[in-house]
Amino acid sequence: MPNAFDEFDTPNAFDEFDSPIVAPVAAPARKLSLAEQTAMREAQARNARVMRIIPGTGFLSPEKGLRSNQQSQALLQGLLFNTSDEIASALAAARTGISNLRGRGPGFSARESYDAHMRQEREQMGQFQAEHPNESTFFNVAGALANPITRSGSGYIAAGKTVPQVMGRAALVGGAQGAAAGAGAGNDLESRIKGAIGGGVAGGAATGLVSGVGQKLAQGLAERAVRRAQPTVDALEKKASDLYLQADQAGLIIKSSSIKKFANDLVTDIKSQGLRRQLHANAMGALNELKSIKSDMSLKEAELTRRVIKDYVQSSKDKSDKRMGYIILDKFDDFVNNLSPTDTVAGSNARPAVDLLNNARGVYKVKAKGETIEDLITKAKNNTGALGIKLEQNIKSEFKKLANNPRGISRFSEEEQKAIRNVANGSVTRNVISTLGKFAPSFSLVGLSGLASAAYGNFGPLIGGAITAGTVGIPSKIAATKATVNAARLAAALAKGAKAPVASAGPAAVAGTITGAAVAPRTRSK
Repeated sequence: MPNAFDEFDTPNAFDEFDSPIVAPVAAPARKLSLAEQTAMREAQARNARVMRIIPGTGFLSPEKGLRSNQQSQALLQGLLFNTSDEIASALAAARTGISNLRGRGPGFSARESYDAHMRQEREQMGQFQAEHPNESTFFNVAGALANPITRSGSGYIAAGKTVPQVMGRAALVGGAQGAAAGAGAGNDLESRIKGAIGGGVAGGAATGLVSGVGQKLAQGLAERAVRRAQPTVDALEKKASDLYLQADQAGLIIKSSSIKKFANDLVTDIKSQGLRRQLHANAMGALNELKSIKSDMSLKEAELTRRVIKDYVQSSKDKSDKRMGYIILDKFDDFVNNLSPTDTVAGSNARPAVDLLNNARGVYKVKAKGETIEDLITKAKNNTGALGIKLEQNIKSEFKKLANNPRGISRFSEEEQKAIRNVANGSVTRNVISTLGKFAPSFSLVGLSGLASAAYGNFGPLIGGAITAGTVGIPSKIAATKATVNAARLAAALAKGAKAPVASAGPAAVAGTITGAAVAPRTRSK
């Protein structure tokens, strides 16, 4: 029944404050999977007491702090070819499996434990790489430098004797590093195969290239040292003269009776080998030179006699005559080198004086060979214009003449002949650079007239040719000429008695393995 107070029961703005307070109902929480629960517990545990693998043992050891653990992970990834995350997860899974067998398991399977650990390991490594890329790379490479392939690979590469051998060995080592790391970075069989192929190619190419370039630089430095240390022809000539003088001052005199006996025995021996007056005129002249000696002879006179015999031999153009002449020369050398006290006037030991004579001959021979090579270089320069444009071709041409001369090239040792032919034929590198150098302008009248015609006609080809000549042709031409001159000077140094340069492959091997170590742990399968 309405009453006087009903008017106050009508709704008003303050009614909302008169209703009872009701707490909001929370939405039901989503139940986490066993793997997610494992990951959460592991993450909480690792922040308080992080675990890492002790290298070489497989055991887990506590380590404080997330950052230091990330460093260890990066180091172990390089050391273990991108498999440290898998090893750590496998150990955790094994621990879980053992606990399950004992009835004290955490309530999830070993596989779930492995998957959870793998996600956590890779998330942590990815975070470290994103936040500290340089530091991550440093620890990756440091670990890779300590792995077995790198340690043994350096010595294997250094055993290479030539640049191609060093490059080949380095490519094998780098390929093995990259393939192992690429396979380790995969998640399944397909990605591991792709990673192994990609990593092998990348690692092999990078390591081979760096080692090859390093060895080439080392070889160049070794050759430069040899070129700079070579003696001059004048210095060699003075040394030979001094040794001849010392041998002569020894006062050794060879009895005429010994010389006569040697000459008679030689006539009998050489005739039995086919010497005939009508066929071997120069050899007969050399033999008559020996038979004409009627008095005692000093070592200086013996050396002059030897030079006369040698002139007879070298001036002959008949192969059979030359062969007989060399037999006479060799027999005379044996006679002088094996003088006994009964062959000398004073009955003294001839060995010291003969050794001096042989040393003088050796130095004189070296001087003569060095002079021959330097004459080739000088002749090539004299036949080249003021601009030196054709110096490379002229040097190669002069050396080809010597290389194709059987009598001339035979005076040089095998190593010296190799150096001479290297100049004449060019190395692969020099020939490639020389080919690029052909883009350089020739500056001949024909070439200049062609440029003038192009200038009056179409400027496009002229500008394009100028760009090519300036960026490719001219620099390559200069480099090819410089390399050929250096090769010729190296041949001269070897002819003058220098030892062939041998560059250690050690530095190139170290550079190559460092490159492989840097490339391998960064390999990722796609």
